[in-house]
Amino acid sequence: MEPNHLQSIKFLIDSRAKFTDITNFKLSGLVKQLGGSLSYTINKQVDYVITNDTSLPEYLKTNSKVLSQCSNTKFLNVAYFCQFNDKSTTIAPIENFVFDQKEFSVDETKKKTKNDDEAHQIRHEIKNNPRYIATNVYELKDRQPSFPDEYMVLIKRLLTCTYLGYNTNKFYYIELQQATDLNLTKHFRIYTEFGRTDQVDRSNAQHRYPDCYDDAINIFSSIYSQKLEDNSGYQIAEMTHTNIGSKKKYEFLKTGKFPQDESNSTGTAGSKYQIENQDFQNSYIEKSVASLISTIYQEASKCLLKNFSVKITNRGIETPLGALSMDQLNAASTVLNDISKEINSTNNNDTLVTLTSKFFQYVPSKLTVRNKSIKNNASVVISTNDNVIQYVELLDMMKDLTRVYLKNENNQESKNELDMQYSALNTEIHHLSSASSEYGMVINLLKKNPRDADALSDGRIKISNIYRLIKDSEEKQFKDDIGNVQYLFHGSKIQNFVGLLSKGILMPNVVVSKGGSRSDFGFLGTGIYFNTDIKSSLYYASASSGANGVRMILMSQVALGSVKEYSKINSTLTSPPTNFHSCKGVSVSSCPGSDFRHDEHVIYDPTQTKLSYLIEFTA
Repeated sequence: MEPNHLQSIKFLIDSRAKFTDITNFKLSGLVKQLGGSLSYTINKQVDYVITNDTSLPEYLKTNSKVLSQCSNTKFLNVAYFCQFNDKSTTIAPIENFVFDQKEFSVDETKKKTKNDDEAHQIRHEIKNNPRYIATNVYELKDRQPSFPDEYMVLIKRLLTCTYLGYNTNKFYYIELQQATDLNLTKHFRIYTEFGRTDQVDRSNAQHRYPDCYDDAINIFSSIYSQKLEDNSGYQIAEMTHTNIGSKKKYEFLKTGKFPQDESNSTGTAGSKYQIENQDFQNSYIEKSVASLISTIYQEASKCLLKNFSVKITNRGIETPLGALSMDQLNAASTVLNDISKEINSTNNNDTLVTLTSKFFQYVPSKLTVRNKSIKNNASVVISTNDNVIQYVELLDMMKDLTRVYLKNENNQESKNELDMQYSALNTEIHHLSSASSEYGMVINLLKKNPRDADALSDGRIKISNIYRLIKDSEEKQFKDDIGNVQYLFHGSKIQNFVGLLSKGILMPNVVVSKGGSRSDFGFLGTGIYFNTDIKSSLYYASASSGANGVRMILMSQVALGSVKEYSKINSTLTSPPTNFHSCKGVSVSSCPGSDFRHDEHVIYDPTQTKLSYLIEFTA
């Protein structure tokens, strides 16, 4: 077997294909052994998709839009790689195993009927000035007009109202349904559901039966507009999926199909994130990397579960009402900015109660405040800079996880949980063997610092794993021409590593960079901070919640260029002084009287750093 047989060729494994003669894990290993490389999503750089004749038709169908942009991508029968299982077999050329796409392509346009086209052209718009239509309201226990179990959902809206001062935390959901059997006397129905967000299982539901479509849209619009009147307190909640609604909603013409089990899906909080339950066997990433991926997602999930009434499911961050959209999270971030401004200006308690209520309206939670005099209740009201910082960091984590799930929702390549999580990080992660020269090189770099050398030799720091990181976007933007490039360390809580690996090390949020007793308060202003040794970073790299107490730290290449040194705190900096590229806080051991316990390097431009290694250790 020639080690560079497939050099410079990029493959993607159709993970939904059921290969009988070779496992996905062995297949991915064979590709790498032969010199090829793997992609985890379909793109223009993919030369071959590895599949079989059973799965190819479905693959072409579900990925037709993306494949139209990948004209050079070919489809390779997995049988090509099965040849390598038999050492006595003469290896046939790869061209002999390429599928003829034309034999498998399906013209989807021929499948559409006239009724399909007409149905999807209908736009169900809410009226601004609806007519009043008298109609009976039926409770679910009442005897009602006949209506089938199968129907379409034409429009749906979810509204929320939260005000902590009056213990108000409620929702209102409205849905316009159309029976699929149009021969019925009543083939339109309006479903409404309402109750407390912290008691969804005890909500109330009602039905209304309009005589025609025009009446239905007017009644729907009337209810909707009344709920959104001034001083009502209700606002629209934008969810990617809702847990509220009728039990049979299965189609929503405006946005596509609902998941069949949407209204009944409850999930088990955190169940997908227990390492022992992860599906390592069917994943095509190496097991040690899979374990790392599982750990960082699990830690992020645990942190959110501790602080919010949410569940982490395969649909994203689920509140009692449904999965949060990025719009909801961005709106919540805006409110936190407003809270920060209020705290640092008039600090009016009534205003803070109102703004906190608005925040939890965007992030629905199970809030029950029995004492109505809550203006000074710090456990509920976001009233300090420390509170703001905590919620900013939690929101950033929720955004990171939401981006992952939104990407996975559009990714047709693999439905294995680990593969989807890995792909969403947009970072190549390779586990280094402890016997490899690269592993030894990293250890030698660590030992260059006497503090780390001593801690490694006496066992105070024990290296568990080292992973090489490659992020294409950083490789292209890295400003190494500045010069003075050094390997430096950036420590963080494990729960933050989903964001660090998916986005890289970015400048801190403006709100987070102001005030508070945060662990990484910026002595040299709003920038990205690095240490020269692992031991100095221990303060930031807290241990995991698991029994092994593992910690993680990033080892990055940093272009420091010309460095301005400081011995006194200057927290107003937002960039290095003129003619300098970075700043350094000089440690008190090197400069007696310095404000800095350890050497700290700070850059103010993310393109001056790129991820290089992730070090997993205990201390």
